[in-house]
Amino acid sequence: MSLRRRLLEHLKSRLGVAASLRVQFWDGDRFDFAPAPAVTLTLCSRRLLRLFVAGDMVGLGDAYVRGDLVVESTTSYGSA
Repeated sequence: MSLRRRLLEHLKSRLGVAASLRVQFWDGDRFDFAPAPAVTLTLCSRRLLRLFVAGDMVGLGDAYVRGDLVVESTTSYGSA
């Protein structure tokens, strides 16, 4: 098992509950935290994995603003 997978499995076990999340990587690999993820985080560069695993929300927020982190939801909300 790769270091990436081991880190993500560890993070998944620490969450305690199934997060409805998929992480898509810069190289096309992906990791699902739940059987049917509702949210996909696409990490467009390798350095974002470290920010993600460390829980660096400021760094991830900056990456989102730059477009290096893409967030997509499969859940649609009705319009008012």
